[in-house]
Amino acid sequence: MTGEKTFCILALVPSSMWSILDELKKAAHMRLVICFSVEELVRVSKQGRYGVVLLPSDDLASHEWWSLWGAVSLLDPRPSILVYALKSDFRIWAGVLAAGGFDVITAPFTQEKFSQALHSAEDDFHPQSHLLRNPIQPSAANSPLETDNATTSRCKCFAQARADNRSAIQKGLMRFLDEG
Repeated sequence: MTGEKTFCILALVPSSMWSILDELKKAAHMRLVICFSVEELVRVSKQGRYGVVLLPSDDLASHEWWSLWGAVSLLDPRPSILVYALKSDFRIWAGVLAAGGFDVITAPFTQEKFSQALHSAEDDFHPQSHLLRNPIQPSAANSPLETDNATTSRCKCFAQARADNRSAIQKGLMRFLDEG
């Protein structure tokens, strides 16, 4: 055992979406913490460590949505944010990615779809949390403008993650245009 705390999945499931609970519970491979209101999620989010946060795109007023997004985005380490929607279009998907979210899951919500999305989001989270636990610092032997090999490697990893995100947006746009 490494002594690191285990990360959990934090999900907001408003009453209008309770029908997804069984599939979500079956798909969760980590401890799942379910909240039924924005206020509860904001309060609970400060009490644990979450690798993945699952948020609905429907049933929230605009001010609730942005308050919730802000609270989740400020968690340290920052979790992968999955958004689920009854239906989605490119505008929602691109907006979630542009705001720093990981992906959008659309209905029908099945155990397999949730499981695949949660695993992908967790895989995306772990490199981010590694960078947060091991911040980039200059080598003591070098000047502040020089870096060591580990720092250079982390910078390349971060740059590659940003490039992958841009690539995902471009692929999504092409898929959207092909379907339209």
